[in-house]
Amino acid sequence: MVNLFLCFRLFNLIIKISLGFTAFDYVLDIDEWLASKKFDEETHARLRAYKYKDIRTLMYTVSTKLDQFDARLASNRNIHLQKEFQKFNYEINKTN
Repeated sequence: MVNLFLCFRLFNLIIKISLGFTAFDYVLDIDEWLASKKFDEETHARLRAYKYKDIRTLMYTVSTKLDQFDARLASNRNIHLQKEFQKFNYEINKTN
């Protein structure tokens, strides 16, 4: 049973490495690691860089989603305006 568990963990690790994960992807609270004085300055710099990269990725993802949402709203607004214009033209043509 233990061997099966270890094989599964190893397989899972190989898959995650092949997907481009790093060791820092497994850190849940980088601020806690930065607060500890167990690492040298180079490791602290890498942790800070990874934290900023994570924040940048989150901001990019959110802004992309907002842009997509805005595009859908604009599209819906344009469709609504087109329908209103068509109704208006129909009313004008009907009176002529």
